[in-house]
Amino acid sequence: MKPLEGTHVLDFTQVLAGPLCTQYLGDLGADIIKVEPVGKGDDTRLWPPFREGFGAVFLNVNRNKRSLALDLKNPESRPIVRSLVEKTDVVIESFAGGVTERLGIDYETLRSINPKIIYCSVSGYGRSGPMKDARGYDLILQARQHQRDAAAQRARAQDGDGAGGDVLWEFERHGDASRFLGGGSSRRF
Repeated sequence: MKPLEGTHVLDFTQVLAGPLCTQYLGDLGADIIKVEPVGKGDDTRLWPPFREGFGAVFLNVNRNKRSLALDLKNPESRPIVRSLVEKTDVVIESFAGGVTERLGIDYETLRSINPKIIYCSVSGYGRSGPMKDARGYDLILQARQHQRDAAAQRARAQDGDGAGGDVLWEFERHGDASRFLGGGSSRRF
């Protein structure tokens, strides 16, 4: 018997980070129902290379799951979601800020249906702060990391001894590197 057998997970995630998380839960025996948009499904279904008509990335991070196509924007889908949530232990979502509230699948709404629900939000920048609504795709995060590295190199060059990069790191650790990155206000990374 696998450790998560008998655990029911409702997966509202797309692309990579969330689907990978729920894949691991499925590998451990959880029953995963992945909810995908009607018509196109998860974006990674269309990412090459393809195997048997599906994107290889989609196949790689969505094993051990059953898929359900629902138009979450359509109020007629709400009774279906409600029925699923009543029998679900864990909900995982990866929408941009504010989307779950508009769709009626935010924590407070789902907790009113099932008070024992465990709710996980996957987000590149968290659910609070100035970048809470920004998308957190891997390519974007790599570009932001490059910005940070370039700023650290500039600080080291100005210092001449490398200490500037250490100072930048201290500011970043505490959430205020904006003056080194050319911004006027504090930003968390």
